[in-house]
Amino acid sequence: MNLPEKSAGSSSDSDSGRVTRHKLSDRILHWLMAICMLILLGTSLLPIFGIKFEWVMIHWVTGLILTLAILVHTIRSVFWQSLSSMWISFRDMKEELDNVRLGLVSPKIEQHKSGKYSAAQKLYHHLITAVILVAVVTGLIMLVKIDSPFWERNT
Repeated sequence: MNLPEKSAGSSSDSDSGRVTRHKLSDRILHWLMAICMLILLGTSLLPIFGIKFEWVMIHWVTGLILTLAILVHTIRSVFWQSLSSMWISFRDMKEELDNVRLGLVSPKIEQHKSGKYSAAQKLYHHLITAVILVAVVTGLIMLVKIDSPFWERNT
């Protein structure tokens, strides 16, 4: 079995040959963001489906928590991690084209010569980032339309 080369920010367990993609703190941060997104989806869609509950405060507080988690994640990515490991490079594209030519539908981690993430994983990350950033920006704009302990709504 060929072990992948170590790239910045990754470590491998020599006994199992596994690659650790994220430290525990990064995993907790990712799970926090995922839970926030699920709560935001629930509090926005359940009232539309006729389930009545006090959702506004839960929704905006969760949105603020998600915004803070994104800021922490961005700061950690820029200053303490290898930001370049998430950029899609020409090498990534060449690797994906080679996989298509060889008929490899789901390349394994050992086949990623360009780093710890495949081009598909990087593209997915960029897509999710764009969707969440649009949601955060629109949420922050709509935040002025509700009453909160910090301000009265702007009507």
